[in-house]
Amino acid sequence: MNVEADIPSLVGVHHLKLPVRDPARSEAWYGRTLGYRRAAEFIEQGVLREVVLSHPAGGPDLALRLAPDRAEAAVGFDYFAIAVPDSAAIEALAASRDADGQQGEAAELAHALPARD
Repeated sequence: MNVEADIPSLVGVHHLKLPVRDPARSEAWYGRTLGYRRAAEFIEQGVLREVVLSHPAGGPDLALRLAPDRAEAAVGFDYFAIAVPDSAAIEALAASRDADGQQGEAAELAHALPARD
């Protein structure tokens, strides 16, 4: 049996869906911290249930789905890690967060993002 012939061809990750307590608040964090922008929204029964974010420089979209119980259960669990080109890039990002008064976020982000150098 040829296993290689039996597996599908994958070209990347289309999107990641994350459970969140508050889609708008999470959207704001990903926007100001990493530059993600809203690409779509899903309103169900008059409630914002999900936002889909895209990054202007590429990478997978993020879908932030209102699911407070699942979000609470996932506290401390890393769904994914984002890589940056080099240490200078993460240092610049951390410095920009510090300048915005987001020192705690910058330290957390610098710890979480591996550099490729």
